[in-house]
Amino acid sequence: MLATIKNRRELEANRLNVTPDVAELLFTTDDKKLYVGDGTTAGGILISDNAFITEDMTLNVPAEYADINEALDFLSAFRIKDNAIVTIQVADGTYTYTEEIVINHPDSANLKIIGNETNPTACTIWNPVSNNVISINKRELGYISGFKILGHNDEVNYPLNGQTVYRRGLMVSNNSGVVAGKLEAHNCFRGIEVSNISQLTINSYTASYNSESGLLTDMGSLSQISGSCSITSNSIGLFANGNSVIIANKSSMITQSNTTYGVYCINQSEVFIDHATATGNTTKDLYAANSGFIEAVGTTYSTLSPAINTQGNHLGYIRN
Repeated sequence: MLATIKNRRELEANRLNVTPDVAELLFTTDDKKLYVGDGTTAGGILISDNAFITEDMTLNVPAEYADINEALDFLSAFRIKDNAIVTIQVADGTYTYTEEIVINHPDSANLKIIGNETNPTACTIWNPVSNNVISINKRELGYISGFKILGHNDEVNYPLNGQTVYRRGLMVSNNSGVVAGKLEAHNCFRGIEVSNISQLTINSYTASYNSESGLLTDMGSLSQISGSCSITSNSIGLFANGNSVIIANKSSMITQSNTTYGVYCINQSEVFIDHATATGNTTKDLYAANSGFIEAVGTTYSTLSPAINTQGNHLGYIRN
């Protein structure tokens, strides 16, 4: 059963000035406690310092919560149990953030964050100042989909003062795991970074104009793209480093017109892009070095190093 919670948010100092209606929830944003109203008790009745969600529910942005961070702040008062799923449903619009969206709920494996899965460009998340737009650290995220993530700087309102911000669109790090549907990431340093023994499974991904790479998979991590992918006009398209693996064996996988490499695989990493398209990349379409391995069976490409089925660049190898 889906439930929409009617709730109120107050500071603890203001709580006793409010009398919640019957079954209305009151959440104190500073000490993160939850109260329920009976229509007569000022401040409501304390439910628990650690209340539980036991049924599927939806938190609507911006109808009930101004943005994703406000919904996450409310959710921090609960534990999610009994296989319940909490969905943060974000309506179309452009949402500007000056703080990261940090997924750190202990039960985030039971959390879904969904925008417009048909047209992610209609649901834009833009952060011009933080190191990451969205970050997941030491957690699992059940599902995220339907967002266009932007990281470009507005130099009028957010001047850099000459300091470079290495902004990631989606940062998955430190033994984290994320399942994603359809995402876009543009105008960041790295569109998506998966690092430090983490894993990303994504169905559809579009990335462009990221100053280092569209997708970096680093330090013993795994990225799997199961559906369509268009990575164009970045510096590097797909970047695998440090004993990491990228799997994108789809004819709908495109890494094209990047200003250096379409696929850059180094330091004992592996990239599998069978039947994909890697063309028009300025330096090389495919590059493997330092025991990096690229499998490109049936893949369309023009330039590569080392030569096909030949070791080079310190034991780099590309097979077709």
